[in-house]
Amino acid sequence: AVIRHFAKLGFKNVYNRCEDFYDTILKQRVPKYDILVTNPPYSDYHVKRLLEFSTNKKIPCLLLLPSYVADKPYFKKFCKSFKLVCPRKRYVYWTPKGLRGKEKKQNHASSLGTRTSPFPSFWYINLFHLSDAINLEELYHSQKETIKVVVNRSGG
Repeated sequence: AVIRHFAKLGFKNVYNRCEDFYDTILKQRVPKYDILVTNPPYSDYHVKRLLEFSTNKKIPCLLLLPSYVADKPYFKKFCKSFKLVCPRKRYVYWTPKGLRGKEKKQNHASSLGTRTSPFPSFWYINLFHLSDAINLEELYHSQKETIKVVVNRSGG
């Protein structure tokens, strides 16, 4: 579904595989890319490693992370590099029915599954060399519901 959604937005060359990202880094098999877009597991372990990786690579990234990451002590060394964008509407995540162990009968369960959004998410964005070309604040205020960022992609 991710590849299909990005294709509709004009991104035809998308790498999205079910693999261990950290193993790929360790084995130096990370494919060449123009921009990293990800929604990682929210444990501090994953978030810290991803912030380190994306900052060291100096390649633009859009990371969907919990809002509370901005208040974590480890984020201080990254805060000058990243811009935070709060979606106009809070994102709602759903765990498909049957994937969460014992299903509870709660007001946030439906035939789709269980809603699992205990906190708001922000986009943590580092555009590195593109930051002069894209004014995030202007983009944010010009959009009614969502932000669409079009990046000139290299053909490769």
